Amino acid sequence: MPLEVIEGDCPRRSSDDRTIDDPVVASVAAFVLQTLQPYAPAGQAMTPKTDIMTDLHIDSLSVMNAVLDIEDHFDISIPLNRLAQFGTAEDLAAYIVSRLGKH
Repeated sequence: MPLEVIEGDCPRRSSDDRTIDDPVVASVAAFVLQTLQPYAPAGQAMTPKTDIMTDLHIDSLSVMNAVLDIEDHFDISIPLNRLAQFGTAEDLAAYIVSRLGKH
């Protein structure tokens, strides 16, 4: 199920909207993957469904550096306490799309 951001920016699974099938989410997910690629193990294949921490073995400092690049690129702020809720690039992309235009 896609990720939906509701009151208080608390992600909750929903049966509608924002999945990787959405071209905007797909585009944002591609940028997220591109940003994370330098931190991934050599030869590691990445897809929007790749688990950022588990599959890529990316440490928290590297995730923070990648998030800073993503925040700068999209001119948004991603609360630090929300990072653990985004398991995949698709989850993070759906959140980013939900925040565009709301800051």
